[in-house]
Amino acid sequence: MNLRYFEDKESIYNDKVIYHLRKYNQSHTGEMKFEQSYIYAIEDGVLVGALTIYYFWDWVSINHVFYKNHLVLSALVNQAWDKYGNEAVGIKLMTPVIDRWRDFLVAGFKPSGAVNLTENYNYYYADLVFKPNTSNHDYEMFIQPSEDLKYQEILEKEYIDFNKKNNITGKLDEIRIIALDNERFAGGITCEVYEDSLYISHMVVNEEYRKNRIGTRLISLAETKAIERNLEVCQLGTCEFQAKGFYDKMGYRVVHSRNDNPRKFKSYTMIKHL
Repeated sequence: MNLRYFEDKESIYNDKVIYHLRKYNQSHTGEMKFEQSYIYAIEDGVLVGALTIYYFWDWVSINHVFYKNHLVLSALVNQAWDKYGNEAVGIKLMTPVIDRWRDFLVAGFKPSGAVNLTENYNYYYADLVFKPNTSNHDYEMFIQPSEDLKYQEILEKEYIDFNKKNNITGKLDEIRIIALDNERFAGGITCEVYEDSLYISHMVVNEEYRKNRIGTRLISLAETKAIERNLEVCQLGTCEFQAKGFYDKMGYRVVHSRNDNPRKFKSYTMIKHL
């Protein structure tokens, strides 16, 4: 074996990382449905709310959201439940903004934890696992599989203003480190750089190369990149059938967990301060 590790700045091996990770996951879960939906609330011809959701690993995840008031938010949540409630375990929210978290509690969500990531940055979690109370409203609601372009500019401004108001910075950069045996893919790790943290979004070792400490080397190299950038913490998500034991040994600790994500398996959010 002739291993070399390098930073894949051109994302040439991104598809390889995704392919091998998906192959490994499917060996435990089978083929899993992935779907994205966009929900809109209209009042007197004016957009008053919008919600982007993903259905994956038996849960609905809240992505972008905009709402004029609590009634609009409740209507959006009800629409999401009507779409996926019969097949999803529930709807989950993760946000660094406590006021947004509280708004979702008003809409029927239950708190499921909070994480102190850094001195100035927290994450708040909430889940909805029972049908919410039906809210009476006169909004025109519609849901579709792609964005409605006539609302794109409005929503972009809303998201930018919200993030600016709450000091939220988006992804600043991406780091991808690849291990090759000669020219054969042996493993890879993909990380997203935020203001003061490194999020490990994907890590996989080719099945033929496991038990050669490739994973240890990949994550050590990623942490070195984080230290070089003066980042404070590394964070990741993993599952029972993935690599929790490995991350334990690498110094990561569980700060949040969720049952049946996907069904029959427990998922974990883990962090390591650098």
